[in-house]
Amino acid sequence: MCRLVHGEIKNYSYLMKRNGFTLIELLVVVAIIGILAAVGVVAYNGYTGAAKVSSSKTNHNNVVKKVALTIQDCNISGSVSMMSKIRNTTKYNIACYGSQVTFFTDYLINDMDNNGRWKNPYKASGNRVQQGGWCANAASGDSNAGFVWINSRAGWDNVTVCTCIKTPCNSSDNRLENTIYLD
Repeated sequence: MCRLVHGEIKNYSYLMKRNGFTLIELLVVVAIIGILAAVGVVAYNGYTGAAKVSSSKTNHNNVVKKVALTIQDCNISGSVSMMSKIRNTTKYNIACYGSQVTFFTDYLINDMDNNGRWKNPYKASGNRVQQGGWCANAASGDSNAGFVWINSRAGWDNVTVCTCIKTPCNSSDNRLENTIYLD
């Protein structure tokens, strides 16, 4: 669109309205969004994987501390106040070491589970973090990632705590194991 004004020709083509984007412009935008999404998904998976490992390590270390503190309470008073029954928040005075297996793999686990703050980062819901069982067998299965295994047997002078912090669980680099000795 041209117009003659005072002897000059002025071009008004820049005043024409465009009603949309060109195909090339749309393809460039779609490609940029695709690249950003791919990078974001990879980064997100890395962050969530690292968070699961960190949470599993924290659970493991907290259980080790809880076991050690419970042993110290037993050494001081001979009994411990704990929520020893499953899904029951009533505290009972429990004599220490009546049955070592029951004390550590049932009563102590129920006490921790009844607090409700322990979560397995590898499971969506409906599970308890602490389990009673042999570390070498239980913590080496990939389906057991994130669980904290507590084991003690009659006649033992210790309690073992182990956790698979990430898969594959059969790799010793992916498992934590601690032994807490009874005084």
